[in-house]
Amino acid sequence: MKTAKTQESSHKVHIIEIAVFFLICYMVNTLFLPDFRGFNHLSPHPYWLVIIFIAAQYGTFDGVVAALIASTFYLFYFQVPQTSYSPLLLIYNLLQFPVIFLIIAAILGNIQDNLKERNY
Repeated sequence: MKTAKTQESSHKVHIIEIAVFFLICYMVNTLFLPDFRGFNHLSPHPYWLVIIFIAAQYGTFDGVVAALIASTFYLFYFQVPQTSYSPLLLIYNLLQFPVIFLIIAAILGNIQDNLKERNY
């Protein structure tokens, strides 16, 4: 079983890995897809790759951290539509991906954590 100190240091390494993944996403977005700021119009959203990989590989904590960073990038690049929307629909469109990012990261991370506990 990992001690608290080794677990904390491994979280630091995972967070650096998450930051590198999102830096790569940002660079690809800036260099190759400047018309799709934040990948807002691409489907499936490229941030899913980072969230799913991190949550499935490292567990709940790191998956939720990846989802929070993805949500921050998504909200930073969110563009309010030019047409008139009701405020409720605008809030739905604004929070749709961040909430789903967090839910999927928590579910996949929890599955990974349960598998780790069974194997130790």
